[in-house]
Amino acid sequence: MFAYGQTGSGKTYTMEGYKYEEAKGEERAGKVNTHASSEVGLTVRSIREVFKQAEECKTKTVQVYCSFL
Repeated sequence: MFAYGQTGSGKTYTMEGYKYEEAKGEERAGKVNTHASSEVGLTVRSIREVFKQAEECKTKTVQVYCSFL
């Protein structure tokens, strides 16, 4: 994923979801409700899908890598 755009255009909202605003200035990882799919952004949705697909691959070993810049 690559998010590019003008300041204030919604990149963080798109990537992290609206719960980011409630956790601003605090440790975000523990504050985001990752169970309500309408509240999370593309990052959490994508990671969920990757692990869902990996769980269905019972006959292979799956390694998952993720980087943020």
